[in-house]
Amino acid sequence: MTKLIPVVDLFAGAGGLGEGFSSLELPVGRSKDRRPVFHIALSVEKEQFAYRTLRLRAFYRLLMLNRQSPAQYYEYISGHSTCPYTLKTKKLWEQAGEEALQLEIGDSDANSIIHKRIKDIANANTDWVLIGGPPCQAYSLAGRVRNKGIDNYRAEK
Repeated sequence: MTKLIPVVDLFAGAGGLGEGFSSLELPVGRSKDRRPVFHIALSVEKEQFAYRTLRLRAFYRLLMLNRQSPAQYYEYISGHSTCPYTLKTKKLWEQAGEEALQLEIGDSDANSIIHKRIKDIANANTDWVLIGGPPCQAYSLAGRVRNKGIDNYRAEK
């Protein structure tokens, strides 16, 4: 099997951009089988609730990759359980916590962690991808609409 291309996702939010990359599959030879092209090696988000979703999605992808039952995951997301993993899948949950990090880019300690992880990924791979969703507040129309009635308001500032 060809080595998957690692993806580093900064300003990941809940992981939509990374989900798009990780869902790309190509046919294997002339069969109907398909294989993924990318895998998320690192995703970083500072906001707590987006990060929780990011880690859950990382966990789900790992469950599928390792052919583990997602039953407990579904119990958790439907509110019927307080824990997303079982004893059998706990290591995958921990692995998801290594992939998805809750850090604030710009903080010196966080930057050190992020730079080290990116360096490790880049040194271990010929090809890798860096993606990032810019912080939405800067591009959101909601803020402009909300501030439209304020005297001397200028969206570009």
